[in-house]
Amino acid sequence: TGSTTDSSGYAFSMNIFQSASTTIPVVRYDSDYARTIGKWMLNLANAARLLYPSFLDSDHQDDDAWEWAIDDGDGYDPNSCIAYEGLRRFGPSAVTPYATGDISLPEGLPLGLYGSSSVGYLGSIVRTTDVEKILQWDCLKTDFYHDTAYPTYLYFNPYDTPKTVSIDAGSNCVDLYDTVSQTFLKTDTNGITDFNIPADSAVVIVLAPAKGTVTIEDNKKLIDGVVVDYNTNLSFTSCAEIMASPQRFKGDLDSDCLVGMIDLQIFADKWLSNSSGQCVNADIDRDGNINFDDFAIIAEDWLAGI
Repeated sequence: TGSTTDSSGYAFSMNIFQSASTTIPVVRYDSDYARTIGKWMLNLANAARLLYPSFLDSDHQDDDAWEWAIDDGDGYDPNSCIAYEGLRRFGPSAVTPYATGDISLPEGLPLGLYGSSSVGYLGSIVRTTDVEKILQWDCLKTDFYHDTAYPTYLYFNPYDTPKTVSIDAGSNCVDLYDTVSQTFLKTDTNGITDFNIPADSAVVIVLAPAKGTVTIEDNKKLIDGVVVDYNTNLSFTSCAEIMASPQRFKGDLDSDCLVGMIDLQIFADKWLSNSSGQCVNADIDRDGNINFDDFAIIAEDWLAGI
């Protein structure tokens, strides 16, 4: 993020770090931007390392001798905590890229303490996952004035094949709602679980309460009264879309959009058991017990389907 004309390209550390913090929350409000922003942020996170002396040789930076000394360790910043003010596309002798600033020794240092401090914005919202090159972006951390919201994360898959990614869903039972496909990628889960991301695509995962009540107000989808999707479809054609809509059948335990014998068998297998601390889809009313209260919900939905 910076100038496209100065030195044929001049990116600034503060702009890079802060642009990530202001851009990531956008996908909460319009998931159409999820893939574009996800791809940009992956490249931003990867390239940001080039602002730091330890990731460059001496030919590609201004003053590494001041910053750190490889041979004797006598640098002023041997751990490379302070970034350069910026990264030019071309430096002396047309080397590329070239870490520098608007001023150089002996007049001053090209290192940007004011810009480096903004790396906290970037560091607060990005985490690695168990799949290399797929990052988790926290969409709430820098959405400073958001209304009540459930944990929300952006993931981008740069590969040309689908990938399965793990997520820590927490101790409470949740459904993984994806605002891009407007479907649940997984239901009744907690702890370390996983989900699939299609090739060259992004997902925006909302950790919503399991079996929450889905409602729609204008173009907003809410689960238990909290907005999870600010630009949802108002018509639902596939079974997966219906299962994430107000038309979902709570008694449909196998998510096939039909309440029938398979659901009754799933329920019977858990009859009179206690689901405390577990995510059991037969506990439809989420009270920790599988009993007649849950059976009544199945009975009310019996043979309902699309």
